[in-house]
Amino acid sequence: MPRVPHPRRAAERGFTLIETLVVLGIAVVIVMSGWMFQLTPIWNNARAESALQTTLGTVQWAREAAIDQRTVINVTFVAPNTLQVYTGACTGGTLLSTIPLPTDMAFQIVSGIPTANTPDGMGSGSNAIDFGYPGSSTGGQDYLCFQQDGRNFDSSNRVSSGVVYIARQNDLSSIHAVSVLGATGRVKGWRLVSVNGTQGWIFE
Repeated sequence: MPRVPHPRRAAERGFTLIETLVVLGIAVVIVMSGWMFQLTPIWNNARAESALQTTLGTVQWAREAAIDQRTVINVTFVAPNTLQVYTGACTGGTLLSTIPLPTDMAFQIVSGIPTANTPDGMGSGSNAIDFGYPGSSTGGQDYLCFQQDGRNFDSSNRVSSGVVYIARQNDLSSIHAVSVLGATGRVKGWRLVSVNGTQGWIFE
C-alpha cells in the first residue's frame, strides 16, 4: 500500500530550487533596470566630458608641439567626429594621428544654444566648426594651423580665431566648446549651463 505523506509535512515543503532561482532572477533584472536608468545620465555626461577633453587636449598639444618642435602643426576637424593632426603645413602635410570622439558625440550645433553670447565672443553660434580671420564674412574654416610662436594662422598667413562645438544630437545639456584666440594661440574649453533659466557659457 503506497505511503501517504503527512498533510502537515506536505504543507511545509516550501519552494523548489528552480522556483527560488526564478524569483532571484526576476529580482536581479528589476534591480539592474533601476541602476541602468540612474546610470545612463552619468554615462552620457562622462562621454560628453570625454569628447571635450579629447578635443581640448589635442588642440593644446598641437600648439605646444608647434612651439617645442619649431614647426607648423595643423589640426583638422573632420565631420562628424574625428580630429586629424598634421605637421609641416597649414593644409596637407604629414599625418601624425587620427583621433575619434566617443561614438555618440560629434562636431555639431544643438538647437537652443545662445547666439548672442558665444564662447569668448567668437563666431555666431551657427557653424559647428567656425574658425577664420578677423572680419571674415563666412568663417566656417575647419582647421587650426599653429605656428612656431604658438599663434594660429589660416593658409593665407592671416591670424585666425574661432570656436568648435561638440554635442550629442538633440541634447542641449551635452554641448561643450573649444575656443582658440589666434593672436596668442590661447585655447579654452567651455560648458553651457543654465542659471535661472538663462543659458550661458562657463570656462572649464
